[in-house]
Amino acid sequence: MMEILLIGGSGFVSGTLADVALAQGHTVAAVTRGQRALASGVQPIVVDRRDRAAFAAAIAAQQRQWDLVVDCIGYEAADAEQDVAVFRDCAKQLVFISTDFVYDPARRSFPQTEETDYYLNHSYGGKKRECEVIFQKSESGNMA
Repeated sequence: MMEILLIGGSGFVSGTLADVALAQGHTVAAVTRGQRALASGVQPIVVDRRDRAAFAAAIAAQQRQWDLVVDCIGYEAADAEQDVAVFRDCAKQLVFISTDFVYDPARRSFPQTEETDYYLNHSYGGKKRECEVIFQKSESGNMA
């Protein structure tokens, strides 16, 4: 079974991921601000991911090797940089939940290929795309 960490654990996507992972017998923890309930069986790690020092300390305090970390809430470049820095030596895999809004709205069609022009502005999609680029260019340490 896997040790899974969700960053953001009480939303629609993260909550569904938690439910599925728990049903399959995995151990699930979630970084949460503690403002909304988590699925039963999810271990809360109560910290605001925007408090960079507290986030790093909270993850280090777990003293765990995560099989999978899923960032469900990151959308700022600093979030991606933080993920790489904090998890490069304590996670086997890191998944970043992005959005189809990274693509130019005038060219949005489905299915979307990776060759489609990107929407690079400071909108939600543009910020998510900045995160994708950071992940692509980063030295990921032990992560796949």
